[in-house]
Amino acid sequence: MNARLPVVILLILLISCAREQPPARPVPAVEPVVEQPPSLLPVQEKVIAQPQQEITVVQVVDGDTLVISTGETVRLICIDTPERGEEYYAETSNKLSELTLNKPVTLIKDMSETDRYGRLLRYIEVDGVDVNKQMVLSGFAKVYRYAPDTARCTDYENAEQTAKTQGRYIWTTQPIPQTSSVQQKRDINCSSNFYNCSDFQTQAEAQKVLEACGRDVHKLDGDSDGVACETLP
Repeated sequence: MNARLPVVILLILLISCAREQPPARPVPAVEPVVEQPPSLLPVQEKVIAQPQQEITVVQVVDGDTLVISTGETVRLICIDTPERGEEYYAETSNKLSELTLNKPVTLIKDMSETDRYGRLLRYIEVDGVDVNKQMVLSGFAKVYRYAPDTARCTDYENAEQTAKTQGRYIWTTQPIPQTSSVQQKRDINCSSNFYNCSDFQTQAEAQKVLEACGRDVHKLDGDSDGVACETLP
């Protein structure tokens, strides 16, 4: 009995040690790395910024209308020049060509996008120079107010007065109408687009011209209601 005791104790100790050891941790499986061939690798697109479109004048229609490189027609705001067949048509068209043709231009909107004919309504600048104003100041255009696009019209009227005073181009050969000169039909020029509302002191004087000519050759009746220069007293 005493000879077996050491053996039994040894067995008990071995069993206790076996129970106290922590279980073995599992080894995570390692997934094989599969390299994609170059043709299957994702390609990141390179975005190239498109240059800003440069607008140039490609055609001059007359002294206040032109065509730009987008194919759109532009009507210059606050000015008016003779139509085809009227006196000074060629000269005013040539002047606008001199200022704008084949040149990059900046278009500046007032209130309206287009007129009833679908033409863009814009002020035009070339190298920071206001072309609309230059046409007036040099005597090749008259001021023509047509609401609501009138932001620069007052400045143009000042330029027009300078052109009249100094007798520049269209103001060199024809007299500026005064109050007394538009009272009788014989004193009124109906042959071309010559007068504008700033030439008259009252609405009645402008109305006499409109009625004497029989048609709105001077474009005094902007809304075609038969009443000339409605903003005058």
